[in-house]
Amino acid sequence: MEKDIEKIFADTKGFTFFQAPGRINIIGEHTDYNGGYVLPAAIDKKITVGVRKSGSNTIRAYSKEYNGLFTLPLPIVQCEEREGWVKHLKAVVLTLRDEIGFHLKEGLDIYITGNIPVGAGLSSSAALDVALTFTLNHLFSLGLSLLQIARFAQKAENEYVGVRCGIMDQFISVMGKKGRAILLNTSNMDYEYVPLALNDMRFVLFDTNVHHELRNSKYNLRRSECERGLKILQKTFSSDIKALSDVTEEQIKKNKGLFSGNVYKRLLYVVQENHRVLEMVKALKNKAYDEVGRLLYASHNGLKYLYEVSSPELDLIVDHLRERDGVIGGRMMGGGFGGCVLALIYKNYERDISDFIEDEYYTEFKRKLSIYPISITDGIAFH
Repeated sequence: MEKDIEKIFADTKGFTFFQAPGRINIIGEHTDYNGGYVLPAAIDKKITVGVRKSGSNTIRAYSKEYNGLFTLPLPIVQCEEREGWVKHLKAVVLTLRDEIGFHLKEGLDIYITGNIPVGAGLSSSAALDVALTFTLNHLFSLGLSLLQIARFAQKAENEYVGVRCGIMDQFISVMGKKGRAILLNTSNMDYEYVPLALNDMRFVLFDTNVHHELRNSKYNLRRSECERGLKILQKTFSSDIKALSDVTEEQIKKNKGLFSGNVYKRLLYVVQENHRVLEMVKALKNKAYDEVGRLLYASHNGLKYLYEVSSPELDLIVDHLRERDGVIGGRMMGGGFGGCVLALIYKNYERDISDFIEDEYYTEFKRKLSIYPISITDGIAFH
């Protein structure tokens, strides 16, 4: 990294480094923007931002992975969709302006690198927004709380990048702890750390290398369908219903006729998945790993048949996981339409399972499968 910085910026003098991790979500997919429960954990795949004040009136920003150096004159006044990764930097600067009146007037040299697979459902863009918000907060002594860092990073993604994500990705990137997941109630931000006593088991990610751009996928459509259903429920029952997490499965089923077919399926999935999150926490605390596996597969079925965000590549991997010894369970993870499958596997079976699924995947799709064993780590850090 230091050699790269020297090549781009002449020397490394004065650089400070900030890191934000990606995440897995054990269960609770598409529930965060519906006010529900989620169970994410920070992982050992991170975005690193190196920064120093340059004494100029421009920002020089370089991304190793995208191999591009941008020179941005100050002040930053707008964010264009076509600008690629640098729009995340602009989005964070503009969000801090909007939220706390911070105007970036000092030039910066910024170096960005990371090992989070892009488009795989591991929240690389959220980690980038968190890392940049964390960087500016520290560099300019803005005094943001941890929750503000998460919320402002989310707002940057929502309002300027154009992805209508919930708070989960940013929250876990900020608040993660080694060896623990977080049960987060996204309706009120109450949270609880949940120990992961995995011992001879490990989470493994199977990346289909079918990568999505959430703006160009049906992610935002799914959110709109949920919002449409929520308005119907509020009109039918009570305006006190603030989110789908306030609704029961019985209410959805008894009033099926109020909804179009797709909206009904989306609502049913969300309320069922929300319940599965709480059941998963119980199972993990009780070390009931058969139940952990059942819940993972049930989540995948819901995402496939009710929320309809799976894909043939994801389904093939999960189907093979079901058939193999040494697998606790697995499900697709992330926004959908590509990305990763998350599996919990006994370590002594991991190599055989990975080799088998890799071969089957290539035979079916003529595409290489990427496989990542995962460790659960802490959230944001600087050095």
